Amino acid sequence: QLANKLSASEKDIAKRVKGELDEKLKAYEAKVAEKEKQFKAQLKQKGQQIVAQQREISDVRRELEKTREDLHSSEALVKEHLQTISEQNARIGELFLVYHGSI
Repeated sequence: QLANKLSASEKDIAKRVKGELDEKLKAYEAKVAEKEKQFKAQLKQKGQQIVAQQREISDVRRELEKTREDLHSSEALVKEHLQTISEQNARIGELFLVYHGSI
């Protein structure tokens, strides 16, 4: 009879310990699941930030390329105008000499 009581007590203790461990395990799993959820949310947010930054970089690169093209176009116009001015100055010089030569 004492052996039966001892065996029943052991089973009861084992059952309580198992129940406590199960509760602790469930709490730990819930905590891990919450941490994982937070991590995934942060990861998603960081990913969105990276995508936004990449778009911004692409926009800046396009703007820079357009500015370069505009600069080259402006340089070509400046060269063209300088050439025209130089030709006009030469023509003015010729006319000046012709005018003074005829006086």
